[in-house]
Amino acid sequence: KAGDKADAKAQAAAGAPKGLDDDDKKNEDFVTLISQENKEFKVAKRAAMQSNLVKTALEEDKDAKDVRLVHINGPIVPMVINYMNYHMDVEPRRIESPLKSTNMKELVDRFDAAFVDDMDLDTLMRVLLAANYMDVKSLLGLLCAKIASMMKSKTADQIRKTFHIRGEFTPEEEE
Repeated sequence: KAGDKADAKAQAAAGAPKGLDDDDKKNEDFVTLISQENKEFKVAKRAAMQSNLVKTALEEDKDAKDVRLVHINGPIVPMVINYMNYHMDVEPRRIESPLKSTNMKELVDRFDAAFVDDMDLDTLMRVLLAANYMDVKSLLGLLCAKIASMMKSKTADQIRKTFHIRGEFTPEEEE
């Protein structure tokens, strides 16, 4: 079943025991992503190519093995890599708009729901900025859906409180 495959992949991405396919990974090409603080993160090139920033950098310089992520700090890079590793083999579920629910488990697979539901607001926003900078479309869509789910059916005051917005909305923004 597709759900079983996604669950197995989620367990593998979370560090579950590896299987027979591990030998294939030894022959896989890797690229190093370098964070703002010069921390290096080795990732399968196939996973990293989900980022249009990485893809463009590697296509422009065929010998490149490193890609600098000058606007992303160290703690956020592994989160983006975790997402890309999982979706290297599991196609992201299409998220319908407008959202049918505020429960991410009803909108996306188990891995993606846990990925966004486990983040605090600050981390969510920093990963959103990273996904935008790296141009990882599916991750950007997932994070936007999470933020939309946090706003769905809320009043302007509730949205202000949730997102720590200090200023007043104009009458048009209130709607």
